Amino acid sequence: MDATGPVTRSRWCLVLALVGGGCAAAEDDRESDASGSTTLVGPTSSTSATSDAPPGSTSTSTGSETTQGTDGSTGSGPSGTSEDSSGGSASGDMESGSESEAESGSGSDSGTDTEQGPVDPCSVTGVQSDAFADCIVSFEPAEATDFNHDLLPEVVLGPPGGSADVASLGCGGSIVLLFDGAGVVGGDGPDLIVFENPFAPTFPEPGEVSVSEDGRDWRTFPCNPVTLDGCAGVSVTLATPDSGLDPTDPDQAGGDAFDLADLGLSAIHYLRIRDVSAAYWEALDMDWCDPGQGGSGGFDLDAVAAVH
Repeated sequence: MDATGPVTRSRWCLVLALVGGGCAAAEDDRESDASGSTTLVGPTSSTSATSDAPPGSTSTSTGSETTQGTDGSTGSGPSGTSEDSSGGSASGDMESGSESEAESGSGSDSGTDTEQGPVDPCSVTGVQSDAFADCIVSFEPAEATDFNHDLLPEVVLGPPGGSADVASLGCGGSIVLLFDGAGVVGGDGPDLIVFENPFAPTFPEPGEVSVSEDGRDWRTFPCNPVTLDGCAGVSVTLATPDSGLDPTDPDQAGGDAFDLADLGLSAIHYLRIRDVSAAYWEALDMDWCDPGQGGSGGFDLDAVAAVH
């Protein structure tokens, strides 16, 4: 899609066609911002999704990541990020290594990713307003992806809204969120739920989920973007505003639930989602990335809820 040209067929129509429905071609009069810059605002601060991101919001890693795996395999990181690790184990031992950009359809096996600088513009204040994320720490969408970026941060900070109440990360895009107060606390069963809008099981947009207590040392849930095992963006959101369902109850909320105990953690304040959907669609010889999707390609974040 030309950065200033109209999209000739809406993504929503294509989704309906994919799941057996149909609709006429529609035109999207939204125009992409050729600069790819998006203003991000937390409760009291703002930052930008350009290369001038604040310290602590960069995706550059100087350490390694720890992932609790079950098969001991080393595969691709988010959106084709390959991680070269040594001395690690599938049980979640600390691994040392570095991240490099590459495309792959295998599962991810990352370790502890240490990011430089203070966590900014968000910080833990001890005040938690509800069960949902409180602030956007950083946001790095894919170029040409801009769906609902003008509605940030509110569109991803409250309870799930369902359908188009999302912000698109784009293929390879990422976002880091903060939970204030006690954060996400470990308990019996799943501890957090990530809501995307896959519409139907036949249209997933997988994302890799990482968590951190301090915003610097990250642990990543294993996510295979081809088989979808361990990924967010797979299950339909059920706890929409008019459903009467509790979005913090894993048994009824829908979305994709994660258990901190799987990573050996008891509490976290930061959560990162990286889109890895390109690998899923490439395995099917399809492309649902921008340009071409009206700025809505890749993982579409609706909300993240703390269960405990």
